[in-house]
Amino acid sequence: MSKVLVYEVARELGMNAKELVALFQSLGVSEVRNHMSAVGQDAVERVKRRIVVTIIRSGTSQRLPRTALRG
Repeated sequence: MSKVLVYEVARELGMNAKELVALFQSLGVSEVRNHMSAVGQDAVERVKRRIVVTIIRSGTSQRLPRTALRG
């Protein structure tokens, strides 16, 4: 399983890296401490699903970049 850096995921999703670190930590991904932490693809997928659910529940028209949800 390959790992990616948090700041790379943040850039892909168009998010602030600090906000993404907080989101990872809220989902129980304890190895994420800062934007340079490496995370597995499974944790990245969990975060993406959480973001999509949040957008759907809020009813906003906020859009993620097309590449954000590609596996």
